Amino acid sequence: MPKKKLSYREVALLAYPDADFEKFKYTITYLKGVHGAEGDLVEGEKIEVKNGMVFNVRRSDKS
Repeated sequence: MPKKKLSYREVALLAYPDADFEKFKYTITYLKGVHGAEGDLVEGEKIEVKNGMVFNVRRSDKS
């Protein structure tokens, strides 16, 4: 089975379908990743996803 990876922007769009990357900053953290991984996902990164993984996405003004 091929491994699925999601980018920072793809995860943000799952949480906020109207995501505006010029106007807002998105803070993404994850838990229960591959091999129990947890941490932050930042612009330009991709992460391998698995069933049961938890993402937290917060949106804030860029100011």
